[in-house]
Amino acid sequence: MIIQYASDLHLEFPQNEEFFKANQWQIEKGMSDFQVIKYKGSRFSAEQFNQLHAESMKFLEQALHHNYTDKSVVTHHVPTFYNYPEKYKGDALNEAFAVELFDLIETNGPDYWIYGHTHSNISDFEIGKTCLKTNQLSYVNYNEQIGYQNERIIKL
Repeated sequence: MIIQYASDLHLEFPQNEEFFKANQWQIEKGMSDFQVIKYKGSRFSAEQFNQLHAESMKFLEQALHHNYTDKSVVTHHVPTFYNYPEKYKGDALNEAFAVELFDLIETNGPDYWIYGHTHSNISDFEIGKTCLKTNQLSYVNYNEQIGYQNERIIKL
């Protein structure tokens, strides 16, 4: 039996005043999520992202705790900064695209972790026994489809 878990894996904005002064405004203005997504009738906020992150983490931690032999995870957000796309290193928006779950992945070892959100395709890589994969079409009108493989299939 193959068990699959899926989650947006929303990011978590650090809960400190220094971060909010330095980055929250830039992230909320630099990401379309905050401009176009409505949540409970209002524009999405960093605080709401944090609430959804907590829910996502609770779900993933509970789900991965089960000792199924064949399990995979699919998330929108990137689950680690390990092997993060080189072109984004040092970018203030990085905190809005990835969540550092290296230890969770290494400890719980799903077979595959499939992710997106960076609009950038990089080679598959491993954390422990987990193979992390991405294949993002992204925004073609911004020429972000580089490396996208239309015929790519992941056999579970």
